[in-house]
Amino acid sequence: MDIYMLIFDVLVFSATIVVLYLWWNSTLDIALDSVPPVVKEGFTTANGTVNNISMCPLSSKSYIDKTGDTLCCDGNVNGIECEGKTICTMSSLNSKDYEACSTYLASYYARKGKELCPSHLSSYYENKGVSFCTNGSLAPTMDAPMSHTQRKCKVAGGYTDATSCEIELELEKFVCPSPQCQKTALPGNPVLLSASFKDLMGIYHSCYEDKSIFRYLAAIFGPDWKAKSSWLNPDRNVIFCSIAKKYFIDKTLQKNQIDI
Repeated sequence: MDIYMLIFDVLVFSATIVVLYLWWNSTLDIALDSVPPVVKEGFTTANGTVNNISMCPLSSKSYIDKTGDTLCCDGNVNGIECEGKTICTMSSLNSKDYEACSTYLASYYARKGKELCPSHLSSYYENKGVSFCTNGSLAPTMDAPMSHTQRKCKVAGGYTDATSCEIELELEKFVCPSPQCQKTALPGNPVLLSASFKDLMGIYHSCYEDKSIFRYLAAIFGPDWKAKSSWLNPDRNVIFCSIAKKYFIDKTLQKNQIDI
């Protein structure tokens, strides 16, 4: 009888252990399911440096999926899901599903640089919703120049800021009346682009790039500035660089055909 009681006690004890284990395991699963995913940001690049990409391209939104990966969505984000297209990951360099955001941004920045930046400030980047162009390498975070001494311009800075990319582009495309010429962006509202050049006799003259002075005169006199300032005839006055070139350099206009 004692042996049977001993066997019975062992079976009861074993069953109790099994029940307790199953209860503990199910409780742990529930607890783990309720814990929010650990956000994984940054990764180690091939050369051993940490790539702390912390932003998505301006056209996309960041979100964290159920595994804790930080991704960029080209479209609307609904909680932990992208309702558009997931374009890159900020959490993994070797993701099987998505391109690393550092790789994506490099290609995206190259396209934007060709589209929006002057050739002497060809490196495009974005920072806090604003676009810039600079003249050198970018920092590992890809949201700033590598050095604070690098020149930069602001994309969509308009024509009232002499350091905007629009002014830099216009200054770059501005063709001087002669090879011996100095171009300058003069601060103003809006900015004026001027040229100081030598004529065929070695005499210096000054003029303004046509589009920039058109904007300037429209700001002063209104859109009908031509009617209000007949003395500034864009077809005759050498203050406009196109006319200055024809008179002082090309010699295709005579003195009685221009206003000085």
